[in-house]
Amino acid sequence: MTPPKGHRLPLLDGLRGVAAIMVMLHHEGPLHGTVWPLPRAYLAVDFFFMLSGLVLTPAFEPRLRKDLSPTRFLIQRFARLWPVLAVGVLIGGAAALLRGGEHLWPLILLASLLLLPWPRSVGGLYRLDGPQWSIGYELLANALHAGLLVRLSDRAVLGFALITAAIMAWQIAHFGEAAMGDTTANWWGGFARVAWAYALGVWLGRRLKATPAIGRWWLLAALPLPLTLGLLPFLPLARDWGDGLAVFVLLPMALWLGARVALPAMAARCCGWLGALSYPLYAIHGPLLVIGAHLTRQLPEAAQPLARIAVLLAILLLAQALALSPLARGLRLKRS
Repeated sequence: MTPPKGHRLPLLDGLRGVAAIMVMLHHEGPLHGTVWPLPRAYLAVDFFFMLSGLVLTPAFEPRLRKDLSPTRFLIQRFARLWPVLAVGVLIGGAAALLRGGEHLWPLILLASLLLLPWPRSVGGLYRLDGPQWSIGYELLANALHAGLLVRLSDRAVLGFALITAAIMAWQIAHFGEAAMGDTTANWWGGFARVAWAYALGVWLGRRLKATPAIGRWWLLAALPLPLTLGLLPFLPLARDWGDGLAVFVLLPMALWLGARVALPAMAARCCGWLGALSYPLYAIHGPLLVIGAHLTRQLPEAAQPLARIAVLLAILLLAQALALSPLARGLRLKRS
């Protein structure tokens, strides 16, 4: 059995990759007027926020308390995330040209490359690469971490998380679901959404070294995340209650169990591959699905199901190529 080493958490890498694939499938169906059986896959974003806080805490908090300034930390995070995201945005610009009818697309492209939302229309905050919204909120959470959370005691971080959890609970009741922060109608809901999830991840991340790894990983990994993203819609719960159960119970459970589990060596390698695939896949799948749907609709109806599968496989292959490229490692910055 291979326990988690350093800042690498193999099972969480694997769960992150599975969640990214589920998000892609969640977005694919509506483009063709169909629905994949993953209507709650938007909850994967909450898992990503929690995971980011948990992983970055042991990796960067010691340096933030010693010699790494908050500004330098944010520059490093931006340099790590932006190159692959820029690929997705440029593909989105190509998709806008293909569809036509968007005469402001050069300005929208520039705004998206600068991570600035485009609020002049009804719909998503980012027109060219829809999933980009969560990257913007994550960078805000990174700023909160470096500027405030790192200075707080464990108890204060937990208190901050619980306060934002209460706000998040009210927002879920208000919107009727946890899907918020991504459109011009609910953009303000994203602040509490990311604050709760990320702060909880920070609090849990400070406890990783104090808790021993556990085995029998297959029993633990098989429950919380698949239940949340796959089986939750089939439970006899209203959407708001189901989303609340996921955000406040099931996803934190999946995060903590995944962080503590020891894996066999082969399973750890598979999870490492899924983890490397996850961010490129998340960053580029949106505009590629739009292009794929446009091209698929030009084919005879009988050929469209196979074409949809081919598009999904092509996206996975391109994401894999990006994961192996220098872009996935971000811009190299010299230490100042």
